[in-house]
Amino acid sequence: MNENRPILSVIVAGQNAWATAGDCLAALLPQAAAANAEMIFVDGSNDGTADLVATSYPQVKLLRCDAQALVPHLWKAGLDQASGQVVVFTIAQCIPAPNWLAAILAAGPAGEVAGIGGPIDGPAGRRARDWALYFARYSAFLPPGGEAAARPIQDVPGDNAAYQRAALESCQAAMAGGFWETLVHVCLRRQGQTLRWEPAVRVRFGPVDSLARAASIRRRHGQHYAVTRPGNTLGRRLVRILASPLLPPLLLARIAGRVRRQRPEWTPHLLRALPALLFLLLAWTVGEASGYLLGRPPYTPRP
Repeated sequence: MNENRPILSVIVAGQNAWATAGDCLAALLPQAAAANAEMIFVDGSNDGTADLVATSYPQVKLLRCDAQALVPHLWKAGLDQASGQVVVFTIAQCIPAPNWLAAILAAGPAGEVAGIGGPIDGPAGRRARDWALYFARYSAFLPPGGEAAARPIQDVPGDNAAYQRAALESCQAAMAGGFWETLVHVCLRRQGQTLRWEPAVRVRFGPVDSLARAASIRRRHGQHYAVTRPGNTLGRRLVRILASPLLPPLLLARIAGRVRRQRPEWTPHLLRALPALLFLLLAWTVGEASGYLLGRPPYTPRP
Protein backbone atom coordinates (compact mmCIF):
# COMPACT_ATOMS: atom_id res chain seq x y z
CA MET A 1 0.00 0.00 0.00
CA ASN A 2 1.21 3.52 -0.79
CA GLU A 3 2.22 5.05 2.57
CA ASN A 4 1.39 8.54 1.25
CA ARG A 5 -2.17 7.57 0.42
CA PRO A 6 -4.60 9.62 2.53
CA ILE A 7 -7.02 7.87 4.81
CA LEU A 8 -9.93 10.05 3.64
CA SER A 9 -10.93 11.44 0.28
CA VAL A 10 -13.82 13.90 0.59
CA ILE A 11 -15.85 14.40 -2.60
CA VAL A 12 -18.20 17.38 -2.73
CA ALA A 13 -20.58 17.57 -5.68
CA GLY A 14 -21.61 21.08 -6.70
CA GLN A 15 -24.73 21.64 -8.75
CA ASN A 16 -25.60 25.35 -8.97
CA ALA A 17 -24.50 25.76 -5.37
CA TRP A 18 -22.99 29.25 -5.49
CA ALA A 19 -25.02 30.31 -2.43
CA THR A 20 -23.82 27.45 -0.19
CA ALA A 21 -20.50 26.19 -1.58
CA GLY A 22 -18.52 28.71 0.45
CA ASP A 23 -20.24 27.73 3.72
CA CYS A 24 -19.77 24.04 2.93
CA LEU A 25 -16.05 24.37 2.22
CA ALA A 26 -15.44 26.79 5.09
CA ALA A 27 -16.88 24.14 7.43
CA LEU A 28 -14.95 21.31 5.79
CA LEU A 29 -11.45 22.64 5.20
CA PRO A 30 -10.30 22.92 8.84
CA GLN A 31 -11.55 19.40 9.44
CA ALA A 32 -9.84 18.13 6.30
CA ALA A 33 -6.56 19.74 7.34
CA ALA A 34 -6.77 18.13 10.79
CA ALA A 35 -7.51 14.73 9.25
CA ASN A 36 -5.00 15.13 6.40
CA ALA A 37 -7.90 14.41 4.04
CA GLU A 38 -7.88 14.83 0.29
CA MET A 39 -10.51 17.39 -0.85
CA ILE A 40 -12.16 17.12 -4.28
CA PHE A 41 -14.89 19.48 -5.48
CA VAL A 42 -16.68 18.27 -8.62
CA ASP A 43 -18.79 20.96 -10.26
CA GLY A 44 -21.61 20.65 -12.76
CA SER A 45 -22.99 24.19 -12.55
CA ASN A 46 -23.71 27.14 -14.78
CA ASP A 47 -24.01 29.72 -11.99
CA GLY A 48 -20.32 30.39 -11.32
CA THR A 49 -19.84 27.87 -8.50
CA ALA A 50 -16.65 26.46 -10.04
CA ASP A 51 -15.12 29.94 -10.43
CA LEU A 52 -15.95 30.70 -6.79
CA VAL A 53 -14.18 27.52 -5.65
CA ALA A 54 -11.18 28.09 -7.92
CA THR A 55 -10.73 31.67 -6.71
CA SER A 56 -11.50 31.35 -3.00
CA TYR A 57 -10.37 27.78 -2.27
CA PRO A 58 -7.32 27.03 -4.43
CA GLN A 59 -6.24 24.26 -2.03
CA VAL A 60 -9.24 22.17 -3.13
CA LYS A 61 -8.87 19.96 -6.19
CA LEU A 62 -11.51 21.20 -8.65
CA LEU A 63 -13.03 19.12 -11.44
CA ARG A 64 -15.32 20.85 -13.92
CA CYS A 65 -18.03 18.70 -15.51
CA ASP A 66 -20.97 19.07 -17.87
CA ALA A 67 -23.71 21.30 -16.41
CA GLN A 68 -26.26 18.66 -17.49
CA ALA A 69 -24.66 16.04 -15.24
CA LEU A 70 -26.52 14.96 -12.11
CA VAL A 71 -24.92 14.62 -8.70
CA PRO A 72 -24.26 10.85 -9.05
CA HIS A 73 -22.29 11.57 -12.25
CA LEU A 74 -20.27 14.21 -10.40
CA TRP A 75 -19.57 11.83 -7.53
CA LYS A 76 -18.33 9.17 -9.93
CA ALA A 77 -16.00 11.66 -11.61
CA GLY A 78 -14.61 12.51 -8.18
CA LEU A 79 -14.32 8.87 -7.17
CA ASP A 80 -12.26 8.19 -10.28
CA GLN A 81 -9.75 10.80 -9.06
CA ALA A 82 -9.80 9.93 -5.36
CA SER A 83 -6.96 8.07 -3.66
CA GLY A 84 -8.12 7.71 -0.05
CA GLN A 85 -8.75 4.43 1.73
CA VAL A 86 -12.16 5.76 2.80
CA VAL A 87 -14.23 7.83 0.37
CA VAL A 88 -16.63 10.41 1.80
CA PHE A 89 -19.50 11.91 -0.21
CA THR A 90 -21.62 15.00 0.22
CA ILE A 91 -23.02 17.90 -1.81
CA ALA A 92 -22.27 21.62 -1.66
CA GLN A 93 -25.80 22.32 -0.38
CA CYS A 94 -24.99 20.44 2.84
CA ILE A 95 -23.06 22.05 5.68
CA PRO A 96 -21.11 19.48 7.73
CA ALA A 97 -21.16 19.56 11.51
CA PRO A 98 -17.89 20.79 13.09
CA ASN A 99 -16.93 17.22 14.07
CA TRP A 100 -18.12 15.56 10.84
CA LEU A 101 -14.85 14.05 9.64
CA ALA A 102 -13.77 13.20 13.19
CA ALA A 103 -17.05 11.30 13.66
CA ILE A 104 -16.49 9.47 10.37
CA LEU A 105 -12.96 8.50 11.41
CA ALA A 106 -14.19 7.34 14.82
CA ALA A 107 -17.01 5.24 13.37
CA GLY A 108 -15.38 4.64 10.01
CA PRO A 109 -16.21 1.76 7.71
CA ALA A 110 -13.93 -1.20 8.32
CA GLY A 111 -14.08 -4.97 8.22
CA GLU A 112 -17.52 -6.18 7.18
CA VAL A 113 -18.97 -2.64 7.35
CA ALA A 114 -18.69 -1.34 3.80
CA GLY A 115 -20.21 2.07 4.43
CA ILE A 116 -21.69 4.38 7.02
CA GLY A 117 -24.05 7.31 6.89
CA GLY A 118 -25.88 9.59 9.25
CA PRO A 119 -28.78 11.99 9.60
CA ILE A 120 -29.34 15.13 7.59
CA ASP A 121 -30.64 18.04 9.64
CA GLY A 122 -33.36 20.30 8.32
CA PRO A 123 -32.69 23.81 6.97
CA ALA A 124 -31.86 26.50 9.49
CA GLY A 125 -34.61 28.90 8.33
CA ARG A 126 -38.34 28.72 7.80
CA ARG A 127 -38.49 29.16 4.02
CA ALA A 128 -41.03 26.76 2.51
CA ARG A 129 -39.09 25.74 -0.58
CA ASP A 130 -36.05 24.74 1.52
CA TRP A 131 -38.14 22.50 3.74
CA ALA A 132 -40.06 21.13 0.74
CA LEU A 133 -36.91 19.87 -0.95
CA TYR A 134 -35.58 18.64 2.37
CA PHE A 135 -38.67 16.51 3.01
CA ALA A 136 -38.77 15.30 -0.61
CA ARG A 137 -35.18 14.10 -0.48
CA TYR A 138 -34.36 13.21 3.10
CA SER A 139 -37.47 12.08 4.98
CA ALA A 140 -35.92 8.60 5.31
CA PHE A 141 -32.88 10.11 7.07
CA LEU A 142 -34.38 12.51 9.60
CA PRO A 143 -32.21 13.21 12.65
CA PRO A 144 -33.36 11.30 15.71
CA GLY A 145 -35.46 13.26 18.15
CA GLY A 146 -33.62 11.74 21.13
CA GLU A 147 -30.76 9.38 21.84
CA ALA A 148 -30.07 6.89 19.06
CA ALA A 149 -27.59 4.07 18.61
CA ALA A 150 -25.62 2.92 15.60
CA ARG A 151 -27.35 0.09 13.74
CA PRO A 152 -27.29 -1.80 10.43
CA ILE A 153 -29.38 -0.17 7.72
CA GLN A 154 -30.38 -1.01 4.15
CA ASP A 155 -29.39 2.37 2.67
CA VAL A 156 -27.41 5.37 3.85
CA PRO A 157 -27.94 8.88 2.43
CA GLY A 158 -25.54 9.51 -0.43
CA ASP A 159 -25.23 13.15 0.65
CA ASN A 160 -23.78 12.10 4.03
CA ALA A 161 -21.90 8.85 3.56
CA ALA A 162 -18.47 7.23 3.74
CA TYR A 163 -17.37 3.93 2.22
CA GLN A 164 -14.40 1.61 2.18
CA ARG A 165 -12.71 2.21 -1.14
CA ALA A 166 -12.05 -1.52 -1.52
CA ALA A 167 -15.78 -2.23 -1.11
CA LEU A 168 -16.65 0.29 -3.82
CA GLU A 169 -14.08 -1.18 -6.17
CA SER A 170 -15.91 -4.51 -5.94
CA CYS A 171 -19.03 -2.79 -7.35
CA GLN A 172 -17.58 -1.13 -10.43
CA ALA A 173 -20.28 -2.58 -12.69
CA ALA A 174 -22.99 -0.93 -10.56
CA MET A 175 -21.32 2.45 -11.14
CA ALA A 176 -21.18 2.32 -14.92
CA GLY A 177 -23.79 5.10 -15.16
CA GLY A 178 -22.63 7.12 -12.16
CA PHE A 179 -22.46 6.70 -8.39
CA TRP A 180 -26.17 6.09 -7.77
CA GLU A 181 -25.90 5.05 -4.16
CA THR A 182 -29.01 2.84 -4.09
CA LEU A 183 -27.63 0.70 -6.92
CA VAL A 184 -24.24 0.49 -5.21
CA HIS A 185 -25.93 -0.50 -1.96
CA VAL A 186 -27.74 -3.37 -3.70
CA CYS A 187 -24.38 -4.60 -4.98
CA LEU A 188 -22.79 -4.37 -1.52
CA ARG A 189 -25.66 -6.20 0.17
CA ARG A 190 -25.52 -8.99 -2.42
CA GLN A 191 -21.89 -9.48 -1.46
CA GLY A 192 -22.89 -9.86 2.19
CA GLN A 193 -21.50 -6.49 3.22
CA THR A 194 -23.12 -4.21 5.77
CA LEU A 195 -24.12 -0.54 5.84
CA ARG A 196 -24.40 1.18 9.22
CA TRP A 197 -26.36 4.16 10.52
CA GLU A 198 -24.18 6.47 12.64
CA PRO A 199 -26.20 9.20 14.40
CA ALA A 200 -23.06 11.23 15.22
CA VAL A 201 -22.22 11.72 11.53
CA ARG A 202 -24.36 14.76 10.68
CA VAL A 203 -24.75 17.45 8.07
CA ARG A 204 -27.34 20.22 7.66
CA PHE A 205 -29.22 20.84 4.43
CA GLY A 206 -28.83 24.40 3.20
CA PRO A 207 -31.06 26.79 1.24
CA VAL A 208 -32.50 26.04 -2.20
CA ASP A 209 -31.61 28.48 -4.97
CA SER A 210 -34.63 27.79 -7.19
CA LEU A 211 -37.73 25.64 -6.72
CA ALA A 212 -38.09 25.28 -10.51
CA ARG A 213 -34.52 24.00 -10.82
CA ALA A 214 -35.04 21.63 -7.90
CA ALA A 215 -38.18 20.27 -9.58
CA SER A 216 -36.28 19.72 -12.83
CA ILE A 217 -33.64 17.72 -10.99
CA ARG A 218 -36.27 15.69 -9.12
CA ARG A 219 -37.92 14.89 -12.48
CA ARG A 220 -34.63 13.65 -13.91
CA HIS A 221 -33.89 11.56 -10.82
CA GLY A 222 -37.36 10.02 -11.07
CA GLN A 223 -36.67 9.13 -14.69
CA HIS A 224 -33.39 7.43 -13.77
CA TYR A 225 -35.08 5.52 -10.95
CA ALA A 226 -37.69 4.16 -13.37
CA VAL A 227 -35.12 3.10 -15.96
CA THR A 228 -32.96 1.23 -13.42
CA ARG A 229 -35.80 -0.29 -11.38
CA PRO A 230 -35.69 -4.11 -11.26
CA GLY A 231 -38.30 -6.11 -13.16
CA ASN A 232 -38.82 -3.58 -15.93
CA THR A 233 -40.71 -5.86 -18.29
CA LEU A 234 -43.03 -4.18 -20.79
CA GLY A 235 -46.09 -5.28 -18.82
CA ARG A 236 -44.77 -3.94 -15.54
CA ARG A 237 -43.78 -0.67 -17.15
CA LEU A 238 -47.31 -0.20 -18.46
CA VAL A 239 -48.80 -0.99 -15.05
CA ARG A 240 -46.41 1.45 -13.39
CA ILE A 241 -47.31 4.19 -15.87
CA LEU A 242 -51.02 3.68 -15.22
CA ALA A 243 -50.43 3.67 -11.46
CA SER A 244 -48.27 6.80 -11.48
CA PRO A 245 -51.12 9.19 -10.47
CA LEU A 246 -51.13 7.40 -7.11
CA LEU A 247 -47.51 8.29 -6.43
CA PRO A 248 -47.85 11.85 -5.05
CA PRO A 249 -50.37 10.96 -2.32
CA LEU A 250 -48.46 7.78 -1.44
CA LEU A 251 -45.13 9.62 -1.20
CA LEU A 252 -46.72 12.43 0.80
CA ALA A 253 -48.27 9.95 3.24
CA ARG A 254 -44.89 8.28 3.70
CA ILE A 255 -43.19 11.61 4.40
CA ALA A 256 -45.91 12.74 6.82
CA GLY A 257 -45.71 9.44 8.69
CA ARG A 258 -41.96 9.74 9.15
CA VAL A 259 -42.26 13.31 10.41
CA ARG A 260 -45.05 12.33 12.81
CA ARG A 261 -43.04 9.41 14.23
CA GLN A 262 -39.59 10.97 14.42
CA ARG A 263 -39.88 14.77 14.49
CA PRO A 264 -43.47 15.79 15.26
CA GLU A 265 -42.29 19.29 16.19
CA TRP A 266 -41.49 19.78 12.48
CA THR A 267 -45.15 19.39 11.48
CA PRO A 268 -45.55 23.19 11.04
CA HIS A 269 -42.63 23.16 8.59
CA LEU A 270 -44.29 20.33 6.68
CA LEU A 271 -47.62 22.15 6.50
CA ARG A 272 -45.96 25.38 5.38
CA ALA A 273 -43.98 23.51 2.72
CA LEU A 274 -46.95 21.47 1.46
CA PRO A 275 -47.66 23.32 -1.85
CA ALA A 276 -43.98 23.31 -2.85
CA LEU A 277 -43.58 19.72 -1.68
CA LEU A 278 -46.51 18.58 -3.83
CA PHE A 279 -44.90 20.36 -6.79
CA LEU A 280 -41.68 18.42 -6.23
CA LEU A 281 -43.52 15.12 -5.81
CA LEU A 282 -45.40 15.76 -9.06
CA ALA A 283 -42.08 16.47 -10.80
CA TRP A 284 -40.71 13.12 -9.56
CA THR A 285 -43.88 11.38 -10.73
CA VAL A 286 -43.62 12.88 -14.22
CA GLY A 287 -40.00 11.79 -14.39
CA GLU A 288 -40.73 8.28 -13.22
CA ALA A 289 -43.59 7.84 -15.68
CA SER A 290 -41.44 9.17 -18.53
CA GLY A 291 -38.68 6.75 -17.56
CA TYR A 292 -41.05 3.80 -17.89
CA LEU A 293 -42.32 5.19 -21.19
CA LEU A 294 -38.99 6.13 -22.78
CA GLY A 295 -36.80 3.44 -21.24
CA ARG A 296 -33.66 5.59 -21.23
CA PRO A 297 -31.82 7.59 -18.54
CA PRO A 298 -32.01 11.39 -18.53
CA TYR A 299 -28.26 11.82 -19.06
CA THR A 300 -25.38 9.63 -20.19
CA PRO A 301 -21.86 10.75 -19.26
CA ARG A 302 -19.45 11.16 -22.12
CA PRO A 303 -16.52 8.72 -22.08
